[in-house]
Amino acid sequence: MQQFKALLNLGGFNSGARGEEALGAFGSLVFGNARNIVNNISQAGGITQIGFSDAFKIATNALPTFVKNFVASWDYFTGGPIFSSRGTLLIDDPSMYEAFLKSLGFN
Repeated sequence: MQQFKALLNLGGFNSGARGEEALGAFGSLVFGNARNIVNNISQAGGITQIGFSDAFKIATNALPTFVKNFVASWDYFTGGPIFSSRGTLLIDDPSMYEAFLKSLGFN
């Protein structure tokens, strides 16, 4: 049903679905990752302003979810504040237990 809504959206009818959902799970995976890459570049201040940490964050968008969880668990392990993809503070001082749970895929 969601794919049909997305096809309607591509045809010019506002159905509330995103265009990448027309391709199903594969389309959401590929185009969702591409959208995250573009968002991270714009948050960094543009393509010419990307530093190493920004480039690493952008590169992780192309990785499978289980690898992203291990990368995120490292951020938890180092003890810095954890923010959502939209910049909202999630955890001020994460613990080792929270880092372990994140490495297993729990949020």
